[in-house]
Amino acid sequence: MVDGDEETRAKILDNAARLMFRDGYAATTMQKVAKHAGVDLELVSKLYGSTYQLVRAIRDRALFESARVSAEKRSNAVQANESDPRAIFRQWAELAKEVSPRVSPVLLLIRDNAAADRDMADLQRVMDEERVQRMSENAARFEKFGLDPARSCDVMWVASGPELYELLVIKRGWSIDAYGTFIEQLLVGTLLP
Repeated sequence: MVDGDEETRAKILDNAARLMFRDGYAATTMQKVAKHAGVDLELVSKLYGSTYQLVRAIRDRALFESARVSAEKRSNAVQANESDPRAIFRQWAELAKEVSPRVSPVLLLIRDNAAADRDMADLQRVMDEERVQRMSENAARFEKFGLDPARSCDVMWVASGPELYELLVIKRGWSIDAYGTFIEQLLVGTLLP
C-alpha cells in the first residue's frame, strides 16, 4: 500500500469507526486502529495525528464524501432551482434519509464522549456551531417565502440533529422512510402557513 492513498485512508477510517462504535471512543487507541487496519502506527499518526482527528475525519467522510455530490451541495441546488418550499422540504427529507444513518451515529459518539473528553466537547461545540450556521444560511433563503429566519433556523437545526434520528430510528425502531416522512411533516407543519 502507498502511504496515504485513498484505499489506505479508507481502511484506517473504516477500522477506526468499527472500533469506536464497538469498544467506545476512550478504548480506541491509535495503536489499535493501526493493528486492525494492518498498517504502521506511524502512518496512522502521520495521517490523522490523534483519535480526535480520526473522529473528525470519520464525520467528514460520512457527511461530505459518501455521495457523488455532497448533501450540502445538493441542498443548495434544491434551494436555487425550486420555488416551492414544500418541494424543498420534501427533498430535504430525502437527503435526511440518506445522510442521517451515516452521520448521526458519529455525532452521537461525539456527544456521548463530550462530558469526559475535552477534545470531544470542543468538537461537539464546533460541529453544533457549524450546523447552526448552515441552518441560518438556509433559513435566510426562506425569507423570500415569508418565513421567519430565526424560527426557520431553529426548526431546521432540530430536524437535522442526531438526537431526532436517535429517538425515532435507533430507540423506537422507525424505518428510515417513516423518519424521512416525519422530517418533511415537521418542517412543513411547523414552518409553512
